[in-house]
Amino acid sequence: ESMQTDTNHAIVYEGPQHASLAALTVTHSGRWVATCADDFGFTISIRDTSEGRVIREWPSDMTDSLGSYPFLISFSPDGSKLILGGHQSGNIDIWDPFGGVRLTTLSNGHSKRATCGCWLLDKAHLATVDDGGQVCLWDMEAYRLLSIFPKPASLETLQTQVKPEECLAISSDYSHILSRARTSVSVWGVASGVLRTTIVGQGWNSNGTQVLSAVFNSEGTTVVTLSSDAVVCRWNADTGELLDSTKLSDEAGGSCPGIGTESTLSPDGSRACWTTKDGVKGMAHLSETKGGSLIWSQVHHHRLEIRGVVFYTDGAYVATTSRSLPMLLWRVRDGKQMVKNTDPTKAPAINTFSSGGELLVMGGWDGTVTTFQISKVVEEE
Repeated sequence: ESMQTDTNHAIVYEGPQHASLAALTVTHSGRWVATCADDFGFTISIRDTSEGRVIREWPSDMTDSLGSYPFLISFSPDGSKLILGGHQSGNIDIWDPFGGVRLTTLSNGHSKRATCGCWLLDKAHLATVDDGGQVCLWDMEAYRLLSIFPKPASLETLQTQVKPEECLAISSDYSHILSRARTSVSVWGVASGVLRTTIVGQGWNSNGTQVLSAVFNSEGTTVVTLSSDAVVCRWNADTGELLDSTKLSDEAGGSCPGIGTESTLSPDGSRACWTTKDGVKGMAHLSETKGGSLIWSQVHHHRLEIRGVVFYTDGAYVATTSRSLPMLLWRVRDGKQMVKNTDPTKAPAINTFSSGGELLVMGGWDGTVTTFQISKVVEEE
């Protein structure tokens, strides 16, 4: 099979001069992308992804209150609201993205900077988590706090963990929600707000080992975790009982000693895409999480270290980005390279698929953003 190289599906646009990209998000349909650029003050921009043109842009008042990156940024499922959680106070601002008007501020839930959020089945409720590991549930039609989930007494703050913007996950039936901290995973019942269990794996507190990714399986009954010692564990989502654990295999068929912090699980936890921990540049691997067997390795495509790994919404594809080559898209089942995109996104720092699967959006520290139409690549396969 020949490699498909197609940069015609990509649109590249640059942010404000000298600005760095603080955060970005894309609507479910992939029609609109919102960026927050840091240029001695924060600017929010809404762009049409088909042309890259600015629809609305306004300065944010978060200049003095915004903490370290990343922070919560999300469109509502219908794209009519933009949620920003950058305040150190824990306040969450709700904006009309097309009018540039702040609709309200949610101020009675978090006491620290909100880092992540996920929407529930009815699209009217939003769960959020802050730097301290506090999870809140909001009614986004009435703009009111529904519940503050009880926080485990032993839970460490989220500031020291990797990818805090990806630390929440919700089960397929929307009955459970989990929050990943550095060395633990907590699971709550959504309707009751009751803490079901707090999972602490053996060795997670030693030798710098931390949890890199945590998701529910497709049935929502099991929590799957991937830790930096290259171990995948499965846990009962209600009791926290360890069901099984697997050590990932390396290229030689032996046990992998450790993996890089960009490593992540597929949406259903059945696959792990992992990078090397020892500094070998540009190496990406894909493994089964049951048994730990290696499916494929790609070792000569990225000349510099991989900066981002993100799975397509159904787990059928995975994208990797680095400074040397903005994006490569791989087919999960066999490692076929689907796309080699060399458009000049500089130093990719933020990578996300639209939840509808239309776009992969890549953001660079220099403010450059590339939107890539993955749906057309999939259709042409």
